[in-house]
Amino acid sequence: MTRLKKGDNLLSCEGDLQSEAAVKRLQTEILARIKAGVSNLILDMAGVSAISAFGIQVLLGTANTLRAMEESLTLQNVSKSVMTLFHRLSITGQFSIESESQAGGQT
Repeated sequence: MTRLKKGDNLLSCEGDLQSEAAVKRLQTEILARIKAGVSNLILDMAGVSAISAFGIQVLLGTANTLRAMEESLTLQNVSKSVMTLFHRLSITGQFSIESESQAGGQT
């Protein structure tokens, strides 16, 4: 089960993004933020060790939507397993990716 912690432009995921329900919760939170005018969305993925194809679609769709608005999606604390998947799919260039040390303590 994925739980989301909320900040203005920060969403922290806890749990894997493999089930349709978990990904839909994330998608709902993201869309609510975008509609509320939040820009430069940050998704802290420290608690995510696996992600489904649907989860990847949501991340790519979010990145494209924000880019069209001249805003951005930043992924923080991406696990090694998820990063490996992103590299295999050649999608690492679709969003900004920061490690915990680069994030400057944003939580």
